[in-house]
Amino acid sequence: MQTAFYRAFRGYRRFCGDAAFSTWLTRIAINECHTYTTRKIRRRMMEDAYADELIALVDRPPHPAQVAEAKDLNRFLRNEVDILPSPYREVILRHYYDEVLYVELANELSVPLGTVKAWLHRGRRRLRDRLETLN
Repeated sequence: MQTAFYRAFRGYRRFCGDAAFSTWLTRIAINECHTYTTRKIRRRMMEDAYADELIALVDRPPHPAQVAEAKDLNRFLRNEVDILPSPYREVILRHYYDEVLYVELANELSVPLGTVKAWLHRGRRRLRDRLETLN
């Protein structure tokens, strides 16, 4: 209902009065219910489709070559992160390795939230550029 009222509030200027206000608001609520149900069904279908694949992956132990390749890739990425300038490196390590939220990073570093987001973006961009030049 909150979403329906929000949409009605945002779209009130488009209400032209051809029908009763209650009819217009009811139509918005019905459309929101339909959208919610459709998304829920799609999500459930996606979960069911991937459930069998995930079970197969969990039941099967990884091949030693895959383990070695993953370790090499992780070591390579960590080395590339270590090359980044200090603020970018710090936020990337804390966010991705320690799973610290943006807001918590901003509080820890005593910088605005936008700065943390910018540093993450710039650090990821530098990593991407570096990896593209290596390929």
